[in-house]
Amino acid sequence: MNQFTNPSHPRTLSAAVIFGYFQGVFSLLRIGGGWLGMLTLAAGFGLLGGAFLTANNRKAGHTLLSVCAGLGAFLSAWVLLLAIGRFGDGSALSWLNLMLRVCIEAVFPVTLFVAAVHPQSRNWVKSFFE
Repeated sequence: MNQFTNPSHPRTLSAAVIFGYFQGVFSLLRIGGGWLGMLTLAAGFGLLGGAFLTANNRKAGHTLLSVCAGLGAFLSAWVLLLAIGRFGDGSALSWLNLMLRVCIEAVFPVTLFVAAVHPQSRNWVKSFFE
């Protein structure tokens, strides 16, 4: 039986599945051009597939979800560092606005990664997944 969420999972794993769906859809909605666009496309499909397989108790799905979430968190941190380096000499108000936007955009990927690799989620995967 295929399902999109699994109520028997612990909260951290359920949150990772739901955040995986949201982040996957948002990644597919903001595809750019070039190699970064292709990476975003692959990560978006990886997050959607990983979330679906995790909801259906597959270890490969949890691994895929964790790897794509880690990639998203890394790219968010990289964009934050690039923004700090590029706009370090601008006005304080535009710099603060940019930092707030980047930090808000980084919340979901980092939260997804933390929920996916949380010890409670990993223990559940080790015990009950195929």
